[in-house]
Amino acid sequence: MPVPFLSNLPVIGPVLFDHTLVDYLAYLMVPVLWYIMFKTRAGLKIISVGENPKAADSMGIDVIKVRYATVIFGSVMAGISGSVISMTVGLYQVGIIAGRGWISIGIAAFSGLNPAYGLLASLLFGVVSALGPSLMIIGYRVPYEFLDMTPFIALLVVVMLISKQMRMPSAHGKPYKRE
Repeated sequence: MPVPFLSNLPVIGPVLFDHTLVDYLAYLMVPVLWYIMFKTRAGLKIISVGENPKAADSMGIDVIKVRYATVIFGSVMAGISGSVISMTVGLYQVGIIAGRGWISIGIAAFSGLNPAYGLLASLLFGVVSALGPSLMIIGYRVPYEFLDMTPFIALLVVVMLISKQMRMPSAHGKPYKRE
């Protein structure tokens, strides 16, 4: 869906204004999710359950319900992502995602669960993913398998560089049992 007039701008037109509806929706969801996470009661409940489920439970928040709701939301988003990839390609085949789900987990860790940082990290890994095929097209003689590994290598490098600064909720991955 090219944006009229803007998509005709030299250089930035095709880069910024010639995308699918899903791409525009993804950009729109960043401020919406940021607002929900940091400015609404529901978002603050999610944050409190992630940071200190016992304190959240003592305040009357149903920790299990919030955790299930966030897992279901994340699973729906992952499912939509996979279906968008297969719809973009026009077919489904086994292995079409090629392990990119692990990159999304790395992006979540990199972003500290902030949607704005998640968008920046996604764009960074998108550029790295596109770099491999671009190098092949312009004639670099690098094995395709190595170029296919570049996003994963970039993820490892980024995680190693920022591992000390990564901010995940303190109760992330820890089971909660009400006392």
